[in-house]
Amino acid sequence: MIGKWAGALGFLGVLLFVSGVILGGQSIPGYDHAAQLISESYAMGTPLGETLRFYVYIPSGICLFLFAVLAILKLPKHPGTTIGLGVVGV
Repeated sequence: MIGKWAGALGFLGVLLFVSGVILGGQSIPGYDHAAQLISESYAMGTPLGETLRFYVYIPSGICLFLFAVLAILKLPKHPGTTIGLGVVGV
C-alpha cells in the first residue's frame, strides 16, 4: 500500500510541477523557458502568480516530499537510496 501511495504522490508532484512551468510560461508574453527562471513565472504581480504559488508549486513540493518519505520506508534499506531520496525530498 505504501508503494502505491508513493508512486501516486510522485507522479502527482511531477505532473503539478510540469503543468505549473507550462502555465506560468504561457501566462507571460515573451517568457522564454531557456533564458528565464521558473520563479519569474510566479512572482508577485504576474497574471497567475498567486495561483501558481499556492495551488501548483507548494502542493507539488509537498507531494514530492511525501513521495521521498514513503519511498524511503518502502524501498530496501541502503545508504544510497536514503541519501538520494533525501535530496529529492528536500
